[in-house]
Amino acid sequence: MEERRLKFIRHYDQKLSAYLEQESNPKIRIQLEKLFYERATKELEEESQLAELDKKLRGKDMFILGLIKNKARSDMDIHNPKETVSFLSSLTMNNPLKYLTHTWDNSPFNYEKFMISVSNDLINLIQKHPNVPYPILYKIKNYTLNKSPNWGSNNIKIGFRSREVVAFAMKEQKHPCEMELPGEGIRLMDKSYLSDFWDVMNKFRREIRFAAENPDLYTWLDRKKQEFKINEHNVKLSENLRGRDFFIDVDQFKHGLKKLFDGIAKRSKTSAVKIDLQDSSEEYYELSIIHCGQKVMHNKGPYSPKIRPSSISGDFLEAKEKFRGCCDWSMEAGFRDGKTYRVNYLDSYGKEEIEEIGAIEGITHRIKLFKA
Repeated sequence: MEERRLKFIRHYDQKLSAYLEQESNPKIRIQLEKLFYERATKELEEESQLAELDKKLRGKDMFILGLIKNKARSDMDIHNPKETVSFLSSLTMNNPLKYLTHTWDNSPFNYEKFMISVSNDLINLIQKHPNVPYPILYKIKNYTLNKSPNWGSNNIKIGFRSREVVAFAMKEQKHPCEMELPGEGIRLMDKSYLSDFWDVMNKFRREIRFAAENPDLYTWLDRKKQEFKINEHNVKLSENLRGRDFFIDVDQFKHGLKKLFDGIAKRSKTSAVKIDLQDSSEEYYELSIIHCGQKVMHNKGPYSPKIRPSSISGDFLEAKEKFRGCCDWSMEAGFRDGKTYRVNYLDSYGKEEIEEIGAIEGITHRIKLFKA
């Protein structure tokens, strides 16, 4: 730090000396010299303050990173989506954490006090929710505490510790939500733009939650048909998908769904694909994806290594890994033996892996989306 201070002072002294050599009026020289050194002193104090804050936050950042790395090594078989929802809802509803996704209610704004409080509360929240999947935690840490962030499906490279955000908040004593982004802002993959930091905050909020307002789940699925390679199928989206509100890691959810739709895309395009959502439980919504008229023809039925939860590979294994800790997932299908089974790949209620059930319309994926 002392070396940085000396470099800073030398830089100011060189600039001042070069300027004063061109000034012949002694009174002006004295006034300018005083002003220059007052400015240098002020900027040096600000630089020192930022360095001290950076040191404090770096310690918090490294501590959280340690928690996340431990989870990455230990949570391969942990599945607790209810706890994940509790974690995400607390993140957006409790002070001061909620101001990572909400506009600031109070003024003036003290950036240092806010970030220290946010860091401490985030550590406590992670420790109280030990079963939250590490990709969610890493995304939140990236957005909140990384100095060079890169988060979400759009690889957004700005967050609460970005240099320009810190400078704005410290100088203006305002919450970053009031900060305009330079130039045209940030261009997203859908060709829309984030023009201010409030847009960034709202984008992050949409990374961890489906909200009732547009784009809601119905609109999101409709827009994803091409990405999911089912735009050539007869896809029927239910109106029940509209206006639903629930917490989930949207990236993990999307990647899991894509693996399910990859299987559907390989099957008959003449059969309808129905996507519905039922609200028949106080604890969860149930999303159903039905490929009408289709069956599974493996000789060993649901006990085939390609179907059984303990031995799956390929798309189903990848879907299971993405859904883990986010939502429950089961598949229902008619098999070659003429019977219909439900195979529970991720379950929060202690059900048997394989259950015999009644007749269904076609291969059906059921996904429980838990409520806050």
